[in-house]
Amino acid sequence: MFFEKVKRGNGFDCYAFMVDFDNMGLAWPDGYVDYQVKGQAPIGVNDNYIFYAKNDELKMLDFGSYKVQTQPIPMGSGATFNKSLEEVALKNEEKENVYS
Repeated sequence: MFFEKVKRGNGFDCYAFMVDFDNMGLAWPDGYVDYQVKGQAPIGVNDNYIFYAKNDELKMLDFGSYKVQTQPIPMGSGATFNKSLEEVALKNEEKENVYS
């Protein structure tokens, strides 16, 4: 079983999964504060980071150093960034439920 990847035009590919941000101890990402999908929101994962957008900043949780790095993104684009992960995250959720 292989999880789906989010394909980006700039060559930055990542996996995306639906998670409960409360259970992870994280603030809900942009676009999902008042609206969650079955109590979850998408989060991106690659070799080095778990990441999502909050307050129009890209929040990157570094596995190796256990640090949170932030990078500003264009104003108003945080919800769009997170929403771009949702379709693939939902596909991976289905796979996770079928192939537990």
